[in-house]
Amino acid sequence: MATGVVQGERARRALIYARVSKDRKQPRSTAEQEAECRALCDREGWTVADVLTDNGVSASRYATKSRPAWEEVKRRLATNGIDVLVTWEASRGQRDLGEFADMRDIMRSNSVLLSYSGRTLDFNDTGDSLMASLDAVLGEHSSDETRDRIRRSVRANAQAGRPHGRILYGYRRVYDRKLADSSGRNPTRRRHRSSKRSHAGSCRARASTRSPRT
Repeated sequence: MATGVVQGERARRALIYARVSKDRKQPRSTAEQEAECRALCDREGWTVADVLTDNGVSASRYATKSRPAWEEVKRRLATNGIDVLVTWEASRGQRDLGEFADMRDIMRSNSVLLSYSGRTLDFNDTGDSLMASLDAVLGEHSSDETRDRIRRSVRANAQAGRPHGRILYGYRRVYDRKLADSSGRNPTRRRHRSSKRSHAGSCRARASTRSPRT
């Protein structure tokens, strides 16, 4: 495992990368990730060369949107004299083994270190490379499990006749027409009261048309 700067050496140039997906359970915003990564760089004596951020995009192999900042990260790792890539955790960079392999090869060829979760790894070290690879496998596995859960949920909703996903423009979600309308009131109760009023009115009307008793 790589360590900090040795006295007399040039301070390492660190590139920080932060990312969040659209998952509302995401534990850290990009600002919080950046703050923790900067704190690590301060402790290690590294100079922060830049911070690149992708917001609202997935890093899995099922992603449908590109990550412009991540593409810039790879370009700089290969050409810009960066010494260490810093992320909050392994999955911020990728949840795709193919993407991990590309990143690993770039960093290995350019002797760039990888730092996440308080650990700094060197891809030219066999043990460090294995550790990073295992974390990448776990990251992709977590992504696959999430996909499987979503697909099961979609199938269950379809079988039950329930909607799934965002509400289209011009529509509103109605969970149970028997219990509540959009105002939150109970239409069944209103219909019941209305029926009672109508019944009472009918009775009065019939009474008024009857001939008086003699």
